[in-house]
Amino acid sequence: MTQQRLMRSAAVAALFALPLTAHAADSASASDVSEVLVVGQGDKPITVQPRGLSVSLGKTEFEAINAINTEDLMKYAPNFYVRKRYVGDANGTPGFRGTHTAQSARTLVLLDGFVVSNFLSSGHANAPKWNMVGPGEVRQFDIVYGPYSARYTGNSMGGVVSITTREPEKTEAFATVQAFSHPYKQYGTDQTYNGYSFEGGVGLKADNGFTGRLTYRRLDNVGHNMQFSQLVASSGPGVAVTGAVIDPGLIPTAPATVPTPVGGAYAPDHT
Repeated sequence: MTQQRLMRSAAVAALFALPLTAHAADSASASDVSEVLVVGQGDKPITVQPRGLSVSLGKTEFEAINAINTEDLMKYAPNFYVRKRYVGDANGTPGFRGTHTAQSARTLVLLDGFVVSNFLSSGHANAPKWNMVGPGEVRQFDIVYGPYSARYTGNSMGGVVSITTREPEKTEAFATVQAFSHPYKQYGTDQTYNGYSFEGGVGLKADNGFTGRLTYRRLDNVGHNMQFSQLVASSGPGVAVTGAVIDPGLIPTAPATVPTPVGGAYAPDHT
């Protein structure tokens, strides 16, 4: 047996020869803790940068879009869209790749860090308050595809839309005027809906660093009819109705072959 192996065997034997009372004493002293010192490193802020699951839109993308409402600025983002049936639609709920527009409570929309989502319910009637800011005031859109509830609230299951407004870089003024026309033909309705929008404002940046902005916006538009009335056959005496439109696609199959004519349009929305 070599000298090195002899020394190793002697060390192992000495280790097993230690009395058990020594281990018990060490355990008792280790559990007797009278003071705990916690050292933290706080010199750098903690930032979470989503990787591969987000997209940012800025000035370059905005200049390529004819935006009437704020949500128009991001309508071409990948795997994302806003439900918009007409200009000024107040039911413009967003949809992500993992959630649809009827699940509005699963999308968190922030404006300069403040929540503008409507969490009273979940559906088309609970769209975010996009009109809190105009297209001319937006500096950047950040769209984070969910789920990100570990960083944000549970309403970020579908995703997060962060809107950042721009601060005036100098004393400035701007104005935008738009007009739009929407011809609509369906079930005997032949009408053209017209509207306009105006956005203007002034920005101030003082020498002491103070910045302020005053903006005025107005949108006036009538959307097309959202619903149509259908007539059903009367089982008894009734009033004859003329002018209804028969849609072959609405005629039920046998044995119920009585057509249901479309008798009128309703629910246009004046925004």
